Amino acid sequence: MQNIYVILLWALVMSMIEAKSSFRGSHIMEHKSQMNHDYSSGSKKGNPLFDFLFGFFLFFAAMPILWYNERRHLINQFRIETAKKDCQEVQCSEIDPRNNGKLIHTSGKSDTNQLITDQEFGVSEAKVMKLSRVVEMFQWIEHSHTRDNRTYYTYSTDWSSTFHDSRHYSEYGHTNDESKWIVKAQDFINNQVSLGAFNLSESLIKQTNNTTSININAENSRLANQRYQGRGFQNIIDQGKFIAFKQQFNTDTPGDLRVSFLKVDCEDVTVVSQQTGNTFQPYVFHDKFEKTVNESLEDTDVSGCCCGLCKAIKKWEAPITDIDWIFERLYNKHQSFNEKLGQSQLQTTLVRFAGWILMALGVVLIFSPITYLVSWIPFLGNFLASITTIIFWIVGFAVATPVAILTISVAWLYYRPKIGIMLVALGLLIGFGIWYYIAHSSQ
Repeated sequence: MQNIYVILLWALVMSMIEAKSSFRGSHIMEHKSQMNHDYSSGSKKGNPLFDFLFGFFLFFAAMPILWYNERRHLINQFRIETAKKDCQEVQCSEIDPRNNGKLIHTSGKSDTNQLITDQEFGVSEAKVMKLSRVVEMFQWIEHSHTRDNRTYYTYSTDWSSTFHDSRHYSEYGHTNDESKWIVKAQDFINNQVSLGAFNLSESLIKQTNNTTSININAENSRLANQRYQGRGFQNIIDQGKFIAFKQQFNTDTPGDLRVSFLKVDCEDVTVVSQQTGNTFQPYVFHDKFEKTVNESLEDTDVSGCCCGLCKAIKKWEAPITDIDWIFERLYNKHQSFNEKLGQSQLQTTLVRFAGWILMALGVVLIFSPITYLVSWIPFLGNFLASITTIIFWIVGFAVATPVAILTISVAWLYYRPKIGIMLVALGLLIGFGIWYYIAHSSQ
């Protein structure tokens, strides 16, 4: 009885908030400045038939998401634990030919004598593994907001390294011109970086991201003027950490560019990869999962509704196929493998939670036509709709919890039978408990 009072009170609060929001929404029109306009797409009241069908889609789509999430995690766990046992810890100061073709772990201070240069802008750095040219454009950016069952669009200007195609914007007058993007971003890899007696491979250096910014000087902006003069920008100037390509001198205008540079200094690193002579290459797994994992990666045909969805999810949640790791700190072998295993476990936990929520939301949407009909009752519509929504969320989680656990359990049963049997039993027990509680509460 106490639970019913809580539901009624919560429904009353929700209906009051919705009523207040509707009142404010009908009397207030936001006014935005020229740099941040507001646009309404019109009424977006829910379509109960669409919600009903989309609910079924979400509910059943959550199952392969959960299944392949567990598959990815269990294969990752098996491969990482197996590789950890096989991995040889070596000193970077000398190369042992007996480890050629084997997975090794080594760490130390990286170093280089080669200068790395961006010739277009004359930016040169010593003792650097990677130099990155970053290009951003000042653009109109669209933001969508939902209020009172209506979708509103706001527009603001900001710097972005990704082009925002304004042809798909809901309101005209906020144009981004891609033809002004005359400078391209680029990474410059130093192929002469050593780690003791080893040379770091390009694939390892590309993974580094411990960047610091580089200050621009007058010579850099002079070379930029020499190369890009007369291509739509009146001023190409030095602005500290940026070379600014400006159409108007004293203001930022949509279409302006700014170029900056980042570097990754030679530093302490840890490498886990396959030794190949005096360098490294990815250590590829050849185990009992190799065939099924490779098939899922090579199968690019995602036609068809159900099969296509499963294939897309399977590819998205593919397990690791090789080891070619670099850490920008000193790790022992145990720490290196635990770091990667922890990342896999965190991703698995987040996807489990997301799959569970999607499944519960699917149930709520399946019952949404009832909420829609109830909302039309005079005077009490909002209040009763809030009650039904809360009830359906409770039902949604009550249904999603055992189904999600059973889906996860079957995956474990397939890949780890002993643990899977226990999880299947737990899922059935929870499902029976929920059914027993509901059955006897109604008496």
